[in-house]
Amino acid sequence: MKDEELINLIKIDVEGAELLVLKGMYKTIDKVEFLLVECHLDEDWDTIRNILLNDFKLSCENYLENTEITMDSKRPYQCFCKKIK
Repeated sequence: MKDEELINLIKIDVEGAELLVLKGMYKTIDKVEFLLVECHLDEDWDTIRNILLNDFKLSCENYLENTEITMDSKRPYQCFCKKIK
């Protein structure tokens, strides 16, 4: 993906390895418009949420409940994120 100028959507469905994938996306995330993450592990959620909201500076929502994800939100099953414009 390093040669791509723009990536419309990345779906992360890796059955518990979400944190590893997100940690490997720091060089790619600026090219991504939308990110859908299936979150499987409660113990990784605080770090995942911090990466999405603070490090990547994305606006995220709990896809199934259509509610905004904040630093106080519990782990959703699917987290849909987009760039903040």
